[in-house]
Amino acid sequence: MNFAQLLFPDFSLILCGYLVCRYTALNRTVWEQVEALVYFLFFPVLLFHSIVKSPLDIASASSLIGAGWAMGLTGIALAYSLPYWPWLGRRIDRRDHAASAQVAFRFNSFIGLALADRLAGPQGLLLIAVLIGVCVPLFNIGAVWPMARHAQRGLRLGGSTELGEPIGGPMHTLLTGLDGLTVVPLDRRDECCGFGGSFSVAEPEVSAAMGRDRIRDYKKHDAGVLVSSDVSCLLHLTALAPEMRTLHIGELLEEATR
Repeated sequence: MNFAQLLFPDFSLILCGYLVCRYTALNRTVWEQVEALVYFLFFPVLLFHSIVKSPLDIASASSLIGAGWAMGLTGIALAYSLPYWPWLGRRIDRRDHAASAQVAFRFNSFIGLALADRLAGPQGLLLIAVLIGVCVPLFNIGAVWPMARHAQRGLRLGGSTELGEPIGGPMHTLLTGLDGLTVVPLDRRDECCGFGGSFSVAEPEVSAAMGRDRIRDYKKHDAGVLVSSDVSCLLHLTALAPEMRTLHIGELLEEATR
């Protein structure tokens, strides 16, 4: 079997997509909508269809699932260790590394699905579907954690309360510069609201409890308006406390500059 000939069409399509997105009017803005359609609609349907089409014996697949988790954890550990390698780490920008890890952990599953059917037929497609199903939560954590960590510390978008760092960051500076606006100090200004994408679906009770903790902090300090730059956080907290006024920072700036 000539694997190069089998894989050439898929990788050629990836290259063509990159060139179209990078050098034509069909840029990232256009493809974001297509990507959302694929990720949230076609991708789950394909996984479900692959598993239902060929019933799976969980007991016999347990070794495959265990191997997938072991390889996944090993890959994440190796990726996170790169910046600490003495002969390589100093050449790696922490923010670029975090962004690259997100791409590697989250989006290689598309390529895996495309290649499995060509290399191993329907059985290969079933196996990769099972691996993706059990490994996606692990890889989502592996993808999001370094981005969140470096947004707080690497990009310096705010101080970290657990480190006793002072309040700061571009958003705080921007808000404190507005006339007639008082930024209320919170006990845990950088604590997660609990939404976390699919986390709120997988762990709704924990997600809601974290959101209510945030709301108590705002109410304790008599905050009149809850402001954030993250739309998903605002949606989550608005649902938990509809009596509170929530604004995206863009909306607040628009109101302040009328």
